[in-house]
Amino acid sequence: MNSRRNFLKGMGATSVGVVAAVVAPKIIATTRHPSCDDMKVLGVGSAPVPTPQNDPRGFKYFGPNANAKHNTYPVHARQAVMVDFGLSAKQEEEAQELYRECSVYDAEFEVDYYREVFANMQANEVGFASGSMSMDAFPAYYVNNRSGDERQIEAWDWWTRESLDKNLMFWRDEVQKHHPEMMLCHNHADLMTAKRLGKVGMMMDTQNSLWIGQDERQVKKYKDLGIHRCQIAYNSQTLMATGCYDAIVSVDAGLTDWGRRMIGEMNEVGMLVDTGHSSTETLRQAIEVSERPIICSHAGVRDWAPNSMRTHNLADIKKLADTGGVFGLVGVTSTFVDMKDMGAFKDNVSHMVEAMHKLINEIGSDSLGFALDQVQAMSWEELTTAPDWSKEAVAAIQLPPMPLQDQFVGMDNHSGYFNLCRGLLAKGHSHSTIKKVLGGNMIRLIKEEVK
Repeated sequence: MNSRRNFLKGMGATSVGVVAAVVAPKIIATTRHPSCDDMKVLGVGSAPVPTPQNDPRGFKYFGPNANAKHNTYPVHARQAVMVDFGLSAKQEEEAQELYRECSVYDAEFEVDYYREVFANMQANEVGFASGSMSMDAFPAYYVNNRSGDERQIEAWDWWTRESLDKNLMFWRDEVQKHHPEMMLCHNHADLMTAKRLGKVGMMMDTQNSLWIGQDERQVKKYKDLGIHRCQIAYNSQTLMATGCYDAIVSVDAGLTDWGRRMIGEMNEVGMLVDTGHSSTETLRQAIEVSERPIICSHAGVRDWAPNSMRTHNLADIKKLADTGGVFGLVGVTSTFVDMKDMGAFKDNVSHMVEAMHKLINEIGSDSLGFALDQVQAMSWEELTTAPDWSKEAVAAIQLPPMPLQDQFVGMDNHSGYFNLCRGLLAKGHSHSTIKKVLGGNMIRLIKEEVK
């Protein structure tokens, strides 16, 4: 039973210690984030929350058509804590004005979603909020009760072309019915339209290449359907390449011959090649094989977090930058901080700011972006019993219990983007650099490479 993917609502989180954050002055949120007390059921007014049932897997289950509407965790519905970066009142005003001019692009803002996500992305008067969301991991149409319920999801539903097809249909339906503040975007022109209309620009990606199978025609087909980026391996070996966790128990062979051919196909149709969850050798070979700049949408730095496999070597990240690609720092602290003593670690968004600061100095301001990735409506048990996580990968993951954002003060949810702006300003970076890192570099790469 534990092999099933389930997004069961109402799970409590095991807490770990976090550093006390100081609220900075004059923080403005354009969207009200209701407290859990006055938000009974998101999206459906004052409908009561059903009494939870005991699911056979040991999770709380609220019944068909109720789970997706119930707020999963309190952290999703509150304004992110504004961490004290030592800015003066005048600098806080400068940060606010700068943020109004920023176009934020979160290179992997979700694989699951919660109802407040787009409102959170637009908080604090950001100039423009946008990002990419995965379509192929699991059947979102079950998770969000559009057809059946999440208890129907089996291990073989993960990373299938069928799930990808139904998720694409689900998201078009979701946009029209529930999220008028968001616009699905296929390219740079669409992003600019969303910006002009004051909407969140959402692009669609896949975090695996299994949907391609042995049929190269699928690449163009799904590019035309809106998939602008394909990650060629997610943790484990695919027909194309070695994943980052597969390298723990197997040989890191990098790209296969089929993978090299499919990179050529992606180059041809204008689909970005992504190495976010790929192995070291896969990244190196992808840089060499691709005729176009590639992206590493969300990963950490192994030089600073030597025990995390969700990382790449700084030398390889520099090669990616030198060939015109963009590296997205993932919002998971254990991928850029050496977590030798996890139990005593006090997590705070300042660690991510420090890693960004160091990366700017290492690879330059034109090649860095970011992706939060882990603001998700899931429990630790749900993540680590998913069928694509081996016991070796779980042992190596080095993450605190879910929801991860309960342990990441200042990046409690997507309204925490503003802290990245404030933190980088406190580090002395120019307005130009901050605008590029928060979204300009990713948007530029999309403009240049996504047809």
